[in-house]
Amino acid sequence: MFEKSVLPGGISILTERLDHVPSVSLGIWVRGGSRHEPENLCGITHFIEHMLFKGTEKRTPFMISSEIESVGGVLNAFTSKEYTFFYSKVLKEHLPLAADILIDIFTSSTFDGDELEREKQVVNQEILMIEDNPEDYVHDFLFEKFYPLSPLGRPVQGYSQTVLSLNREEVVRYFSETFSKLGVMVVAVGNLHHQEVVDLFAPALSGERFREKPPRSERPRANRGVFVSQRDIEQVHLCVAFPAPSKKDPARRAAKVLRTIAGGGMSSRLFQEVREKRGLAYSIHSSLSTFSDAGMFRVYGGTTPEKVPELLQVTLSVLREMRDGGITDEELSRGKEQLKGHLLLNYESTDYRLIQLATNEMYYGKYMTPEEIAREIDLVEKKDLMGYMEEHFREEELVVAAVGAVDAKDLSVGQVL
Repeated sequence: MFEKSVLPGGISILTERLDHVPSVSLGIWVRGGSRHEPENLCGITHFIEHMLFKGTEKRTPFMISSEIESVGGVLNAFTSKEYTFFYSKVLKEHLPLAADILIDIFTSSTFDGDELEREKQVVNQEILMIEDNPEDYVHDFLFEKFYPLSPLGRPVQGYSQTVLSLNREEVVRYFSETFSKLGVMVVAVGNLHHQEVVDLFAPALSGERFREKPPRSERPRANRGVFVSQRDIEQVHLCVAFPAPSKKDPARRAAKVLRTIAGGGMSSRLFQEVREKRGLAYSIHSSLSTFSDAGMFRVYGGTTPEKVPELLQVTLSVLREMRDGGITDEELSRGKEQLKGHLLLNYESTDYRLIQLATNEMYYGKYMTPEEIAREIDLVEKKDLMGYMEEHFREEELVVAAVGAVDAKDLSVGQVL
């Protein structure tokens, strides 16, 4: 059962009651991420996410982690390009403890100077770890080239130079004047009573302190071209990307079905052609990144340098054949059933339901049952997929990004599309 309350000051509290589970998943959701940062503070949102675990007025960092772990619970957070989430999962009898810790870190973190300096080093190590892992880094590199003039193109974790130059005054000011006012929600799913959740959070989160000041974001313009980050490594990590519908575009459902058909599993066209028939790559798959006003459809594959031209040509040929030769009725049916199956299986997890509860409220302003979402998937028709591919699967909208021992001249798309 879904319920919603709005506190004085505008913070929404959303809950979904599930009597059959012994636990509660809950969190504080902020409608702001890395795309809302100024360029000189790139990475500050992710850094704030870290700092909220580094001590409050009444808890040391050790107390924050030990109190929740002593009851078998989980406390964590993540930052994305458009939102940040601080969350916990506990047995239902420990809901008050989890709520108290979440409130404490969100409202009373001290941003201790010594902790801040240490955490800058920790986050820098995280940045370097990603840069040292080409399979991860290629996606950051792709975003940088796909959205070169937009904050969407910057990495969530920031850059070493921007993070290491942060000072306590900047972090505290950004948290209090910007981050905490981008829009806050409380979400909870599990064996709970809505009013109990309201009673736990309302005293601390009511009032004007967190009154929303919606961020302004310019719609990003997608780039085109071929880009290479040279690395002397054994494999080349390759991404091929096109524009995709935004989260608010009805065409997003068709794009999700298309992504499933193209590279969403071992029976997908790309997996069968690239790996099973030709042995060109171990890893080959497609994915979809959608935002409030933009989206990206991309294919990733990794192979040895001498096979990169063939991998690129085969990948683009598969996409061209889907666009020009069409998609069979069997593929469409299988793609929709696969997508619905994954959705409904994921909804067995309270953590997954928690994130869906928040994202549906943030982007669509409503609660959506998994059955409603499945019905929307069922409405996708072949013409919806063909319309998207005809509009976007074109050379003039293509971005190719590669990390490894390869030259841009080896990544010619020719007349494949």
